[in-house]
Amino acid sequence: MIREEENGNIVMRAVFAGTTGMTMVTEIKVIDNLYPDDFKYFIENWGTVAPKLNPQLASITLLPEVEGYGTAKSVANAPYPLSNRVSFTARYPQVNYREHEHIFVVSSLGLDRIISQNLTEKEKNDLVIATVFIGGWWF
Repeated sequence: MIREEENGNIVMRAVFAGTTGMTMVTEIKVIDNLYPDDFKYFIENWGTVAPKLNPQLASITLLPEVEGYGTAKSVANAPYPLSNRVSFTARYPQVNYREHEHIFVVSSLGLDRIISQNLTEKEKNDLVIATVFIGGWWF
């Protein structure tokens, strides 16, 4: 599925893998008066900023680092009839990957110990565990 908005300035591509997964890529080509360096604060303060920007995020709890990278537990509200989600991600920020370019990647891979230590029985019963194989932003 491909959808374009704002005369092609925003292009969304989604590929569904049956009922178990989806890959989505969104490209926003130009936003007037917004520059890659404007996103440094978001990257560096994701745990406190993301819930303010995304009303579907009920909470983000920062967890201990794994191999030097921050980890977090996120709970997201889903619209009825879907169940709310809980996900665990490690954050891989690359501020100034190149001059005035920043990459911010998140992934659930390799977090089995973090998940087993931080997922409650109530959450196992009430929430769907969402796996983020890889997600990210390139500013």
